[in-house]
Amino acid sequence: MKKINEKMQEYKYNIERQKFMSRWISNIGDIKEEEERIICYVSKALLKGLTITCYGMPTNEKCKQSVEYYKLEKPVYYIFDGIEFNNVSFTSVFNNVLVFRNCTFNSRVNFVDVNKVVLENNTYISTEKDEYRPGSFLNGDIEELVIQNDNIKNHFKCLGIETDFGVNIKAKRLTILDSTISAENEGQIYIKAQEANFMDSTLEASEMYLDLDTITYAESLLKSSQGIIIENKNCNCDVEMGFYHVDAPYVVYNGIEMINEEKKNQEQNQSCLQEARIPLVQVFTNLQNKCNQNIVMQYLKKENDQPISRVLKK
Repeated sequence: MKKINEKMQEYKYNIERQKFMSRWISNIGDIKEEEERIICYVSKALLKGLTITCYGMPTNEKCKQSVEYYKLEKPVYYIFDGIEFNNVSFTSVFNNVLVFRNCTFNSRVNFVDVNKVVLENNTYISTEKDEYRPGSFLNGDIEELVIQNDNIKNHFKCLGIETDFGVNIKAKRLTILDSTISAENEGQIYIKAQEANFMDSTLEASEMYLDLDTITYAESLLKSSQGIIIENKNCNCDVEMGFYHVDAPYVVYNGIEMINEEKKNQEQNQSCLQEARIPLVQVFTNLQNKCNQNIVMQYLKKENDQPISRVLKK
């Protein structure tokens, strides 16, 4: 009888636990539980409206005891795979992670108070309906943003409106890995982060403003047609910051305009090389003229040395 009661209690516990978990996780897909996390595989058919809210396990005092009782102190991952979106906003409540893989964004993307976002191998398409609407193509207020193996581009311009159309990101932690972020057509990139990591990536815009407490910068390119402003509060990186990987008319680092020494040296070396080529070309020209003259003289001498009878036969 004791074992039967224990099994009944366990069965009841599991049913209540499943109900508690389902009550908090957004009903937008199939839920699978792993040892270290809970995963919701999102279904396009269950997504409604222009704002998608994703919930994690509650951390408030009222529900904290229940979360501990059901052993659900783990993050909730929402996996968006191969889904097409139109002008969508995402918000999150409590501890969760939004992962976007192989998705298509047909318009602007907006993240509001989201814990963590991972963007990987997505497609970003600009549509005509955005032409007269100011704002940023990618806009986010995020705890942590990871962009990996992704290519974020907006190819159009808002007509008749002065706009900072491009990328506007605020995050505590930002990682850009093997990716490209490009705000074309006079777009801007604005990034504010406490911790930023740029690795094997390219950021390109007409104007760029980076407000970063700490920077890890490896084999990446910052490219701007107008200029780049970098604020680095802790100055924990080399002041040169690999500026041979910066392509811009000017770079202002912590209020000081930096000179791209490598680019300057390359221009000086190229100028010196061009100057050095002038006498070298002259030497080759003289040598060619002298060689040609010698060939002509040898031919004339050969003709002049022939017998008159041989010349007449010709």
